[in-house]
Order: sequence, then C-alpha cells, then structure tokens
Amino acid sequence: MRLLLTLVLLGINLLGFNQLLQWTEKDPFPGLARDDAASFYLKGKVYCGSGNHSGFGQSNRFYAYDIQLNKWNEVATFPGQSRQYAQAEVVNDKAYFFGGVSPSNQALNDVWEYDSDTDSWIQKSDFPGMARWAAVSLILEDKIFYGSGRNPTESFNDFWLYDPKNDEWEQLTNLPDLPIFEMVGFNLYGNAYVGLGKDCTDVFRANFWRYNLHQNQWTSIADFPGGPRWYAVGQQLNGKGFVGGGTSESGTFYDDWWTYDPITQAWKKAENLPKAHRGSTICRNPSNELYVLCGLHGTEGRLKQFLTFGNQGNTSETNSQFIHLAQENKLLINSLQIGDELLVFNLSGNLIYEASVVEDHIQIDLAGWSRGMYVFNVADQKFKLVLF
Repeated sequence: MRLLLTLVLLGINLLGFNQLLQWTEKDPFPGLARDDAASFYLKGKVYCGSGNHSGFGQSNRFYAYDIQLNKWNEVATFPGQSRQYAQAEVVNDKAYFFGGVSPSNQALNDVWEYDSDTDSWIQKSDFPGMARWAAVSLILEDKIFYGSGRNPTESFNDFWLYDPKNDEWEQLTNLPDLPIFEMVGFNLYGNAYVGLGKDCTDVFRANFWRYNLHQNQWTSIADFPGGPRWYAVGQQLNGKGFVGGGTSESGTFYDDWWTYDPITQAWKKAENLPKAHRGSTICRNPSNELYVLCGLHGTEGRLKQFLTFGNQGNTSETNSQFIHLAQENKLLINSLQIGDELLVFNLSGNLIYEASVVEDHIQIDLAGWSRGMYVFNVADQKFKLVLF
C-alpha cells in the first residue's frame, strides 16, 4: 500500500530557513605542509596527520585542533609505519586509521584504533584484502565501508565492511566497474555514494555509484557535473553530499564545490573553495561543519591550510527539511542537531517511535504505519504528519 503525506506545522516553524553554508579559514595546520594526509573529528577536536611533506617524506606525527579553544596541539605519535594515502574514520568515539603506502612504496593493510581519552594507539586485526593505498572509506551503520584503491602493480574494485566492535572484516559485492583509485565517498540516509578517480586503464572518471548495504547492491547515479578528476575530496553534511577540488587529466587544479541531493538525485553548484587544490584531506563534525586541511596547490606547493565549511547564518528561502519518498514509504529529515530526541505520537497520545539523533539527518521507514495523523516532536518543536 502506497501512503501519501501532508505536513501541518504546529507552533514554531520547524521547517525554518535554509542554512547559508560558507567557507572560513582557520589557524593553519602547525606541522609541515603536506598533501595526502588523513584527518578525523573526535570529541570537539579535528585531528590531522600522516601524509607527504616537503622532500616527499612521510610523517607519523598527528596534531589536534580544539574547536572551542581555537588552538592546535601535537598528540601521540602514530606508532606504526609512516605513510601517505591512508584512511581514517570514527565509530563510537574511537578513530580508526588504516591502509596507505610506506616511504619505500609498500602497500599497507594494518589497522589502528586511536583513543582520544588516553591519547594512545592500539593495533587491530589487519585488513584481509590486498594491501592498498588511495582507497575510499565512509561509515555505514557504525561500521567502516572500505574499498577500491591501488598497490604498485594493480588497482581494485572490491569493497569490504569493518566492524570495530568485533574487530572483524566482511567482503561485499564488488563495484560493477573497472578497478579505480582516488575515489571520494559519502553516506546519505544509510546508503554509500562513491565516485571519481582514475581507473586501471588510466582514464579519469566522473561517474558515481550508490551502494545499499541491506541489498548488497550497486546502482549507477548521475555523473558528477564538474568533470572527470582525481585527488578530490568528498563528505556529507545536512543530508547532502559535497564534492570538489582535485585535478583533471591535463593537470588543471580545481576550486569548484558541488552538492548532491539524494531526494532530487541531482547535483548543484555551491560556493567555490577558497583555493584550488588537490590531495587535501576532509573530515566532518556530524552536527554542522566540514573541515578541509592541507593539500597541494599548483603554484604554492604543499599547503598548511585549514578551512571550515558550515552554517554562517540563514537565508529567507524556505527549506524542504522534511521530505517523504512515497514510492519507498520513507520520511527523510535533515538539518538536525546531534543529541536531539525525536519522538512520534499518535492521536491517542501513545508514543510509537523514538530515536536519539546521532547524525545530522535521519531516515524513518513508514512501512506498517496506519493511515492517520501523527505528531512529531524534535527539540521542543512540533509538526503533524498526515498519512492517507
């Protein structure tokens, strides 16, 4: 049975206004300027380390930027092999750092866990696939989605899922495309999106794919409109994907910035990056900001830049914050605040659904919901949902 929906606002206008997302430059990274580093956000701090600095040497030193204090400090040195092109993700207040290439051009498959409370690193089980660098990673349901990449002799199209809780890896269905490296990726409403990069025939790519974990299935989506490239960056914010930077096959450095809307399944131009670059690292504060660090500029060489992309105010344009996909019986809610409680009541006053907001967007499966009216309460604001 297909359900249609009507939204009725109560009291405060919960739909609010569109957020005005802008770039801001912060105090530069305190270590040596570098590209191909790794970064992550954890408990109010932005961490950055590894990578390739002047003289093409790698570094195992990490630094943390305290957002509240507006200050950088060096943290525990990474105890494993120094490297570049590694990946870093955060699950349940622990960071995981893995893969990359050593100074001797050796592909790496070790996995490390960083605890910010103790400022210490612990080695975990190795990645069981072929060791690689320049792979792509993102979070899916408190697990790390990881794949593609290359080693000295071949590129890859296999993908894996790492469960930090059990320290276990599971192989997924391969990407139905040629082996590719230097892809970018983001997670929107429980689906993984990956694209761009350079394939095993040396062709630069502009295509993108969506992966559904529960169906273990890949679907081709709209190509990236900025053109084929590698060494770009990608991340999600407020239920949309953001992609930009990188270089073309001819070596052109890009400063463009694009957003992908999974509802309209379309790309849209956003405010350009302040500086054209390639090989930067990007991470996100799940509440409201993206962070782009370091990289390589065409004339300035390696960079120490630290840029934030986030909410700088409101516009007068109304925001389609609550959107229903009738064909899938799902309600998608974006622009949420981490830590909020979402409560849903029926007209009898019974609580029928509750969830803690752990991302800036959430998907609710309406399958099994009866026709009628429901009251949603988010952070003391309310709206009615009518299914008919």
